Amino acid sequence: AVALRAVRARASSDCSGGETLLSAPAHFGVGGLDIVSEGESSLSYADNENHCWRIEPAAGGATALTVLFDLFQTEASHDFVTVYDAATADDAEPAVLWRQSGELVTPYVAHFASVGAVVVQFDADATYRHSAETMQLGFNATWFDASDGSCANACSGHGSCASGVCDCDDDYGPDTTGDCSVATPLMVNNEANSVTIRALEV
Repeated sequence: AVALRAVRARASSDCSGGETLLSAPAHFGVGGLDIVSEGESSLSYADNENHCWRIEPAAGGATALTVLFDLFQTEASHDFVTVYDAATADDAEPAVLWRQSGELVTPYVAHFASVGAVVVQFDADATYRHSAETMQLGFNATWFDASDGSCANACSGHGSCASGVCDCDDDYGPDTTGDCSVATPLMVNNEANSVTIRALEV
């Protein structure tokens, strides 16, 4: 059964909807994509949506966790997904492990070493700005216990795994934040916390 527990998962405000405990590997997220015969139609999330998920293996004792995003697009600089160390969730200023808004090239791997549980918070502001660079599509993710050093999708057979992070073969990527399932065009870091795609010249 899914347990709901009240938690303060950010320094500035509580999670209004409580916390959903994911005690076994599970899918979670908001919004998403609905594939229809005419193409892709967006199922966006609402303004002011706020959700929290506590990710913790049921057996306990985890020493690393991995979250794999297969979709990520929120209103850039306004609607955020934030990951906190669950051990600090009740602190006045919880420890932020990862924070992102906008669009990520997926699949995107967020690996958290030296933690046994995390709290993931999604927080949307009150308004969508039509001038925004990205849409309110949301995110889809799964997670797994990476204490044994395993990597997402075993690096898809196109790279080597070291302590939960993929080192991809030359023709696949992205390294460190991917599962080596994407062939060239190459993914190149463009700026902090942002990725762009550059086509290979042939």
